[in-house]
Amino acid sequence: MAGITDDMIPVNATEENIVFLIRGELLQRYPNAIIYAQKAETQNGQRVKAPGLENQKYPIFKGTIKPDIYFLGFQLVPSQVRGVEDQGYFFVIEENPTGARFGLDAPDKKKEFDGWENLGWQDVFPDINDWNTVAPYIDLTQLEAKYSSTAAHFAHITFQPPFRALVHGSDMLPP
Repeated sequence: MAGITDDMIPVNATEENIVFLIRGELLQRYPNAIIYAQKAETQNGQRVKAPGLENQKYPIFKGTIKPDIYFLGFQLVPSQVRGVEDQGYFFVIEENPTGARFGLDAPDKKKEFDGWENLGWQDVFPDINDWNTVAPYIDLTQLEAKYSSTAAHFAHITFQPPFRALVHGSDMLPP
């Protein structure tokens, strides 16, 4: 019979559960980040995130050691995370999608404008040091949202999509 305990580790297991450790300023900068493990699968010879909430594992405990160490315990053992019998797990750190951010991308002189999603300061100011010049640098009227039309359009243009990083467990654990 299938049930809620199907994915639990047996009491006599030879491996201990994983504790995911993060050190640095990442979680100070994004204190509402969501962290979980996501089962991996193979598509076209590449490891990718398996779809579906049933493939996500959330921490069973978490804590901090001041000033910049965060730890999260998962009910997963190293062989599961590495992918000994299957494709293993990714650890996912993502911005909370409810914490909207707005802004322009950092200047990149080598990059040409290709749409609102990648709008950078160099697209607004041809010379990033010349803040007094507001001459048109790109044809902003040819895009879906109209530049300077309404506050809602400007919010749409400057919305920064939430960030998500995935690192496979085999990249963090010894073989």
